[in-house]
Amino acid sequence: MKLYDAIYIRRSIRKFQMTPLENTRIKKIDQFIRNVQPLFNDLSYQIDIITLPTEVKGYFISKAPYYLVFSGERNEDSYRNAGYILEQIVLYLTVKGIGSCYQGCAKMPDQLLTIPKSMEPLIMVAFGKPKNEWRKLPSEQKRMSVDELTKWKTEPSDSLKLILKAASVAPSSFNSQPWRFVAEEKEIHIFQKRNLSFLSSMQKMNAVDLGICIEHMMVAAEELWIDAIIEKSLSFPEKVLKNCQYVATMKMEKN
Repeated sequence: MKLYDAIYIRRSIRKFQMTPLENTRIKKIDQFIRNVQPLFNDLSYQIDIITLPTEVKGYFISKAPYYLVFSGERNEDSYRNAGYILEQIVLYLTVKGIGSCYQGCAKMPDQLLTIPKSMEPLIMVAFGKPKNEWRKLPSEQKRMSVDELTKWKTEPSDSLKLILKAASVAPSSFNSQPWRFVAEEKEIHIFQKRNLSFLSSMQKMNAVDLGICIEHMMVAAEELWIDAIIEKSLSFPEKVLKNCQYVATMKMEKN
């Protein structure tokens, strides 16, 4: 199984076996973490693996033998960076048959982490051996269609459709699906739907969701042998999509 395949079969695991993973598997996970690619290179971050499930508190917590803790600066791009990086790890875990679940409301004592003063824990991912089936059937995916999410500026190619299909099935907080797109021949402009909720936690999680979505797009582009980069246009007109915030642009060239 490849990362691209994992996009379509991964499901969020709520119940885990509490038996530990083999040391060799933990070492390989740690090695993979060291080689992940950030969405934004100018943002500092830190990823820790925590093995004290009794210390993890909060709402909607999945009890698991392991947790990934992503720490960074508290701003929207750091949350997007978190989603982009963590989804690389989550897809890798899926390929290896290891279950995972994003923990948007999880908290833990500060003394368990050694991080710079400029950072704080932003989000966690529970992972371990799943108790139940960890693969998802296509019929279980309740998502908006690519056409509902996209404003087409050109006749869409098969490659564009496949990249945006991978984006559309990304997991999101409460299945909110906050991503929207404007697609041209060699560019996909990525937007985040403005969240009118007064819950600041929901707004932060939607930023994480966008990072996850962009990672799916990059995995799909690689599967299609397309060279792709993510850039921010400082002059992109936000009025292109009503009630949406411009995030970044994917630029593509066929190999």
